[in-house]
Amino acid sequence: MKSVLSKNQCKIAFIPVIGLLLSGCGSFLIIDANTSPSQPYSQLVHQSAVASFQCDDDIISIASGGYFNGEFFDQSGKKRNEMLSQLFISMRDKPEASRTVYAYSGMTFYYYLYRIQILRFGMDLQNPYTEVRVKYATERESAASSQYCLFY
Repeated sequence: MKSVLSKNQCKIAFIPVIGLLLSGCGSFLIIDANTSPSQPYSQLVHQSAVASFQCDDDIISIASGGYFNGEFFDQSGKKRNEMLSQLFISMRDKPEASRTVYAYSGMTFYYYLYRIQILRFGMDLQNPYTEVRVKYATERESAASSQYCLFY
C-alpha cells in the first residue's frame, strides 16, 4: 500500500524548516564560487588566513575568523541581526598596535592613520571570507587610486 502525505501533513513538515530559516540558522553565508574581490584595492581575507596591506612604510596585517550570527547596533545606531566576524589587526614593527575588532558588513573604522572598510562577507567552496579595503584616513596630494593601501 502506497503512503501519500496529505496537504496538512506537508505543511506541518515544512514549519520547522521555515522556523530554522527565519531564526538565522539557515542563513550563514551564501556560497560563492567566484572569490574575486568585488571592489578595486580590496582583498579577501579567508578564515584562518592573513592578508597584508602595504601603506608606504607600514604593513598592516588582518586575520579573520570566528564567524557567527549576532544582534548588534551598527555605527548609525540601527539594530541589526546578521553575520559578524572577529578581525585580528596588527602592524609590522609595532606590537602595541595589535587590535581585535568584531566586524560586520558595511563597517568602517580607523586604525592609526588608516581607514579600514568591511565590504562584505562570503563563503567560497571551503571557507568563509571577509572582503576588506584599507585606505589612508586623510586625503593625500597624489592621485585617488594611490590613496588605497595595496595588497602585499
